[in-house]
Amino acid sequence: MATKWDEICHHDEKILKSFMELLDIKTGQSVLDVGSGTGILLPYILEEIGKTGRICAVDYAEEMIKISRNKNVNSNIEFKSVDFYDIKPDIYRFDCIICYSMFPHVSDKEKAIAHFVSLLNNNGKLLICHSESRDDINKCHRESDKTVSEHILPPAVEISRIMETAGLEIIHEIDKEFYYILGHACQDML
Repeated sequence: MATKWDEICHHDEKILKSFMELLDIKTGQSVLDVGSGTGILLPYILEEIGKTGRICAVDYAEEMIKISRNKNVNSNIEFKSVDFYDIKPDIYRFDCIICYSMFPHVSDKEKAIAHFVSLLNNNGKLLICHSESRDDINKCHRESDKTVSEHILPPAVEISRIMETAGLEIIHEIDKEFYYILGHACQDML
């Protein structure tokens, strides 16, 4: 799917920019783009972090990372074709972690969120977001082939509960036209 991905998937620029506004990324910050795919978000993140910031773009699909690397030639992006659990907190820490259009594909959502929290700096933010509604995403997956038919996005309230259990303060929770949840790591929790 990597070679066709940018042609078959539509990403509304206005919604992607709204995610950046929501995160309020600052110049010089470090960002983990989980499930980065072909690098759809990378130009938007780069605009926010400037030349002194750092992005780690992670995707399990090696072909997606190859395409992203070719599209996004920039010295402050590190590309990794690994499972996100291979990003270890003793080596990497981030001010922001973004999971864009990938969270339905995570089998153990509690474990994943706990891992993301372990990678956050003090006052770090975790954003789980999609530019489509949960209903549309789930319908698309259910109607797809068997590889993703069981990859369902739970209601936002359920993901918020998991984030709160992991120690994040929920800042925004939307589960309507498009889907996002933003959690903020309190300074004293890490």
